[in-house]
Amino acid sequence: MYFPELVDQEDYERFCGRSLRLFLSVDIANSTALKQEFREKDGSWLEIARSFYTAFPTFLTSALDALSPVDPEAKPSLWKAIGDELVFVAEIGRMEDIPTLLRAHRAAVNQWNRQYEATQVLVKAGAWLAGFPVMNSIIPGETPDRHDYIGSSIDTGFRLCRFASPRRFVVGAEVAYVVAHLNDPLAGELHYDGRHEIRGVLKGMPYPIIWVDCFADSKPPLLSAVAMAEDKITGRHAEGSNPKELESFLTAWIKSTSGEIQFPFPPRQEDSRFPLPSDYGDREQKKREEFERVYLQREGEGETDGNMAPSTETESLIAKLKQSPAP
Repeated sequence: MYFPELVDQEDYERFCGRSLRLFLSVDIANSTALKQEFREKDGSWLEIARSFYTAFPTFLTSALDALSPVDPEAKPSLWKAIGDELVFVAEIGRMEDIPTLLRAHRAAVNQWNRQYEATQVLVKAGAWLAGFPVMNSIIPGETPDRHDYIGSSIDTGFRLCRFASPRRFVVGAEVAYVVAHLNDPLAGELHYDGRHEIRGVLKGMPYPIIWVDCFADSKPPLLSAVAMAEDKITGRHAEGSNPKELESFLTAWIKSTSGEIQFPFPPRQEDSRFPLPSDYGDREQKKREEFERVYLQREGEGETDGNMAPSTETESLIAKLKQSPAP
């Protein structure tokens, strides 16, 4: 994949514009152990991988088509295929599309797990929100639909997925906040498992682990029967969190991060339920200036041959790294 060193004014405006994106992850649970088991039994993991890469996107599209319509831009597209994980991204214009997309993703996960549970190749899911350009950035790619995303929200989302399981569809705090704030019926299916320290996230500040119960869907896999029967005995996971109480907690928790986590808002239209943060304009301008300094192609400048001289800031960083002792 090719990444240009500079972009023109049109691309600059496109990559620096406000946007809110929902990332939907699905990956094969216990894939390392399963691969070993398949090798020992002379099974074909390649066949499983092919099915995963081709069937799951179809499941997701079909599940979304069966639900309330979403904005065309909100239809998920594949962003990354990372080994045994697929990550889809959807651009959010209306906040109401978020719970619809979560339902579709859950339905697709359950469809896969129903069809493949006999092989024990089960998948698990996660979802998180990322706002641009303040908290996260878009790295321009070779074509308009081939670019990358970086930022704290992306890093947190991937790390959060380690708490997922075939039953637990883990969602980021901002996702849970939106669902609870909308008072969507899905809010009643959000479970709270306390706060946990996640390496590399919020400088060690414990992060709330919240998940949607895949087994509470109308068509769960057969393996859900044991877990649901056990819940009746133990009383665990019988009901989700109280939506209003969860919203109040998340409001207080997001405020406690001192801007490290921001309240999400729709980027293209005002919504009194999800207002623009008061300091957003200033932070946005700083990010635009940074992108302009790094990427914007000035008049008279052409494409580089890959040998562009490093900036003064880059040279200074290289010098510091050279002076640092080897690990």
